[in-house]
Amino acid sequence: MESPYKELIEAGFSDEAEELRKYARGCIPMMPAKTPALTKTGGIPDLPPEIAYPTLTGYSLTWKQGQTKGETEQYEQSAMQLVLQLDLDALAASGCDSGGLLPKHGMLWIFWSGEIMELKSDKWYDVKAQKPDQTATHRVIYWDGDRSTLRPTPPPCPYYSKYYTEALEKVFYDFDSVTDFPGTLDSNYSRSLYDALEETFGGTVDFQSDYCEPGDKLLGHPYGSNGSALRDDEVMLYQFAYDEGCLCNLFFKMKQSDLLRQDFSHIELDFDMD
Repeated sequence: MESPYKELIEAGFSDEAEELRKYARGCIPMMPAKTPALTKTGGIPDLPPEIAYPTLTGYSLTWKQGQTKGETEQYEQSAMQLVLQLDLDALAASGCDSGGLLPKHGMLWIFWSGEIMELKSDKWYDVKAQKPDQTATHRVIYWDGDRSTLRPTPPPCPYYSKYYTEALEKVFYDFDSVTDFPGTLDSNYSRSLYDALEETFGGTVDFQSDYCEPGDKLLGHPYGSNGSALRDDEVMLYQFAYDEGCLCNLFFKMKQSDLLRQDFSHIELDFDMD
C-alpha cells in the first residue's frame, strides 16, 4: 500500500499532505494467533486471587413513556464479558508499540457488561440498582504481579441475561504495527483536506478502508461511520470489533496523560451504531 502522503503530493496536494501527517497515530492491530497465547478476547479470564471477577449490579427498570409505560423489567447481578486480556510483556517484546505508550510489563483486562448506556434514570425510564456502587457497564484493570498466580477464573454468576447466555468466543492474538488515520466521515479534517482525500482516493469509504484498521486493535483511530473523532489529549486504548445487530464497534478511550501514568480508572466507552 502506497503512503497516503505520496499519493496526495503526486495529486498536487502538498499542503494537505502536511496537514494529514498531524493525524497519523501508531496502531497495533490484533492478529489471530496460530497457537494459544495469554493475549485473547472472549472466554474465561486468567486472574490472580486478589482481583475479583467484575460484575454488573442487579437492577429494575420501569418505563415512564411509550407503549410500555409502567412496565418493569428486572435483571439480576451479572458477570461481565472478557473483551480483552492483554499480555503487556509479550506486546513489549514484539516491538509493535512504537510510541511506547502502553506499560512494558503486566496484564491488562477489559470487561464489558453488554450495556452501552449508563444505568441511570432519565426521562424514559426509572432505574433502581441493588448495588449503586456496581453500576459501571465496563471496567479496565491493570495489574503487574506474580504471573504464577494467574488462574482461569470462571464468572461468579451468570452473564447478563438481557443479552447473553455464554461467554464471547475465545480468540488468541498476536500483534502487528501500522500507522492509522481517521476516516474522512469521522475526523477534524479541514474542508480542503477532506476534498483532497475525496478527489485522490475516490471517496470517503475508500480512504477509511485503506488507512484505518477495521478490526480489533490497540491505539490508532476509531473505525466506523458513527464513532467520534479523538480529541488531541485522547487515546483509543482498544477497539473491539464487535458486530451484533446494529452495534458495530466498541471504543475504549482515555486521556493520554492517564495512560502515561498507568491510570485506567477513567475509561470512556464509545461505539459505532447503524
